Amino acid sequence: RETVREFLAWLLSGSNAKLLLVPHVLTPVGSPESDFAASTEIANMLRTRWPDRVEVLPPEYSAAELKWIIGQTDWFCGTRMHSTIAALGSGVPAASLAYSMKTRGVFATCGLEDSAFELSQLDTADALAALKASWVQRDKDRQRLSQHLPWVLARAEGQADSIVESIIGNPRRVPPQACRTVDSGQLRDLPFSDLSPNTVSTCVLNSKGRV
Repeated sequence: RETVREFLAWLLSGSNAKLLLVPHVLTPVGSPESDFAASTEIANMLRTRWPDRVEVLPPEYSAAELKWIIGQTDWFCGTRMHSTIAALGSGVPAASLAYSMKTRGVFATCGLEDSAFELSQLDTADALAALKASWVQRDKDRQRLSQHLPWVLARAEGQADSIVESIIGNPRRVPPQACRTVDSGQLRDLPFSDLSPNTVSTCVLNSKGRV
């Protein structure tokens, strides 16, 4: 938290940027894993100097809505890997304070390997310097990301299609009426022949053939 506070204070004092803190992991009140509690604590500290430039996103949005909101930012920094994936997938230059090596792999796929910083290998001063450099070069990173993103998205879509095709092509793995959909407020079973590609992807990828 010390690194985050120091970096955000530096950013606000040296620019006219507005800061939106986006809680990604929501847990019961009092949990040490609560992103909302941690974000609110940091926001309250920063608001003593910048009361009109710091906001915390309320914990009331769906995953799709969160991704859209993140996609409206000019630059994004996250400690949760999936929040940074939302940024990268939306074409937003991002940095990550990573707790696992797999985050660097995600960033490397998008051409931004040097923007994933492993906290286990950096002290506070090094982490601050890395974040500042990422913020300063955000326009260049946006260009790099735009060159890699079409291939990344096409590859992800192809993998999803392959999963759906492999499941649908083997009737022993998924019953012919295993998916359910909402029709006028009622749940009803559908054979795969009646499902659109989007519905099939939703059913299969979310819960092995059922929603």
